[in-house]
Amino acid sequence: MRYTLDTSYSTGRVYSNGDRTVLMTNNIYPVRGIKPLEKNKKLYWEVKCEKVTNGYVVIGVGNVNASMNSYDETLNRRVYYGSSGQAWTNTGKVYGAIYGEGDTVGIAVDLTVGTVTFYKNGASQGIAFNDLTSMGDIYPYASANQPNTPATATFNFAKKDLKYSIPQGYKALDFGGVLLQSNNKIYSLESIDKWYETKMTSNNSPVPLVASASSSYSTDYLPWRAFDGSLVDLPNGGNNCWLTSNRVLTGYIQLDFGKNTNISGFSLTPRQNSDVAVGINCMPKNFTFLGSDDGINYSVINEYKNESWTHHTQERTFTFKKPVSYRYYKLDVKEINGGTLYVAIGEIKFLKPMIINELPIASMKNFVNYGQTSLLNLSLPITTKNYTLQDIVSKNGQGLWTAKLDRKPLSISFK
Repeated sequence: MRYTLDTSYSTGRVYSNGDRTVLMTNNIYPVRGIKPLEKNKKLYWEVKCEKVTNGYVVIGVGNVNASMNSYDETLNRRVYYGSSGQAWTNTGKVYGAIYGEGDTVGIAVDLTVGTVTFYKNGASQGIAFNDLTSMGDIYPYASANQPNTPATATFNFAKKDLKYSIPQGYKALDFGGVLLQSNNKIYSLESIDKWYETKMTSNNSPVPLVASASSSYSTDYLPWRAFDGSLVDLPNGGNNCWLTSNRVLTGYIQLDFGKNTNISGFSLTPRQNSDVAVGINCMPKNFTFLGSDDGINYSVINEYKNESWTHHTQERTFTFKKPVSYRYYKLDVKEINGGTLYVAIGEIKFLKPMIINELPIASMKNFVNYGQTSLLNLSLPITTKNYTLQDIVSKNGQGLWTAKLDRKPLSISFK
């Protein structure tokens, strides 16, 4: 079943577009999702404001006690107001940009720690609340926020319907549903948009990783900072990033994995500084991505021209036509986006190639557990094949095992 809005709340609401678009005729008629968000997950969805007067709409999450027949300004909601840009529970606080008709609001809920971050047209507004785990079961939620001021909005829960990139580490709220079939065999794609976790703590740790660069601004901005898996500011208040030496506007940064490692792309995120002169203007504009087996002889994987970033929170992903395998990966910056101080990169990540799972049957459980809503980049070669074993008789635990195999086994035994 696809995730939709709960249409059992029908008075004063008109649903359409497969129950994803709703006209809320008054602020006493909010809407919410069909079921609670799964706990301990990091989930993302978007709401497009189709027709909204003066930004009179609120978007966010509500718990099971949030009123569905009155305007509920209580602790049962955590919402983002379009007309003021404020974050609200039972009171408002200064938060983000105003939004309204034509804008898309992204909602990133991290139920591993209880935070919600809102996005306006792909730009993060920062963490709005950090207490969601105290609310009990929560749902996607929206409402008009003025009497007799209707609002129409479209909820996009599936990855294929999202307008903007899913934030790092999150999944689309509706991420299951599609399996592949070929020659009477059933497959799912497992490793879509999965990243290597480098989490470096110095230029040569953890072993065997080694980060290096053509130059560094100071010991606070060494190359490993771009591979530490974090954008949180340094204790001294500086941004967590790699910088070249002062007034050096070209240069390279490199990661040695210690062994040949398959990747199918990479991503670049700016340093977290809203001042464009030291932020997005210092990101690579023209650059080359290279690979090497020995750190001496390099092959050009791709060249990039006229690349840019619109916001300091924007993570851009660059995928290859086919996966590559090298020990060393180097980003060689030829020109930046108008900055005059240095090259500045907040974070570099490496994308794992897709992995295919062969499944015994196309059961409903397999659609839920293994299906993908959006089968992107199917033109990319699949380098790893798994065979998933299922113990249907004993139902022992989840009854699922996955083993990496070069080919399908001739015989399978259970203990």
